[in-house]
Parts: sequence; structure tokens; C-alpha cells
Amino acid sequence: MKKSLFLIPLMAFLLCGCNEGAGGEGGGGTGTAHRYDFSTLTAKGTAFKTESAYSAFLSSAVNGASIVTGVTEVTNVYDGAGEGGAYGNTAGLVKFGKSKANGKLVLTLASNAKKVTINCFDFYTKSEAYPTNSNYLSVNGDSKLLPYAETAGKGDLVYNLASPSSTLTIETSNSVADKFGRCFVFSITIE
Repeated sequence: MKKSLFLIPLMAFLLCGCNEGAGGEGGGGTGTAHRYDFSTLTAKGTAFKTESAYSAFLSSAVNGASIVTGVTEVTNVYDGAGEGGAYGNTAGLVKFGKSKANGKLVLTLASNAKKVTINCFDFYTKSEAYPTNSNYLSVNGDSKLLPYAETAGKGDLVYNLASPSSTLTIETSNSVADKFGRCFVFSITIE
């Protein structure tokens, strides 16, 4: 009987803790994971404009639910990849940046987001010609080195936003002064 009296409050505490960070009180996030899977995109290197980028988000929304209400800026972001890189001549992804400029995408959201997960890969695969990576991807100023390997295996970058925001600025950069950031993005999840 004494064990039961201890376990009931413990179980209640654990169950209440399951919603922590889910967007309710104290979480500050959207409460729902809004996932955008770009595998259905069909172009191979077509430059996005604000309208076409917004349409790509709407058509890529998993389960039809979209928190993205608009795209206010697109600079050097492409529907699919043209020549070059680990995923050259490939549809079903979004390419950021080009050889002479970084890529930038600004999204407006219906509600504040607290966390963003981007499934992505660096522009090149690790090789003798490219032994280390120097490409970064940032969300609202939080910059992370892109996944990089010999096999072009995709990886997740997770951004826990410093403060909830209804605007997301996603952009590339490069740690080498005379180079520019490029990468491939396969999906984005906003919470």
C-alpha cells in the first residue's frame, strides 16, 4: 500500500512533464511539429522567387498542415540542384547558395517557433580534394557546421531558438574568407 501511495504522485508528475516544451504554458513553441519534406519537388536547379518558394513549402507540408504563411526573402535558393556537388542534377531537395554567394531564405510563421530541425548535407562529400568542410547553415543567427562525410549521408541540425519567433531566417555562410556557403536541404521541421 505504501508503494502505491508513492507511485501515484510520481506517475502524475511524469505524465504532466510529458507536455513540457510542447507549446503549452512554459514551452513557447507551436505545440505541433510542422514538417516540410522536399522530396516531391521536381526541378533541378531552378531559382526560387518568394512566390515559388512559398508554393514549395505549401506543397511539401506533411499532412497538409503548414505553419509557414509566407516567404519574404529568397536569395540564391534553388528548387533542386543543377551541376556540381554531392547531389548534382538532383530533384527533391532545396539547394542553398552558389559558388559566388551565400543562400538566404526568410519565412513568416502563423505562430512562434521555438525549435527548427533541418535535414541537410554539405555541398561536397569528403574527399582528397575536399578533406574538411567549411560550410555553415544558420537559423536566426545560430550557425552550425553542416553534416559532412564520404558518403553524402544526410544529417539533422537542430536549432533551439534563443527566443520564440514568428520569423525564421535560414542562411548559409563559409568559414573561409573568400568562399561562400552552399548546402542541400531535404526537409525542415518547425516546432
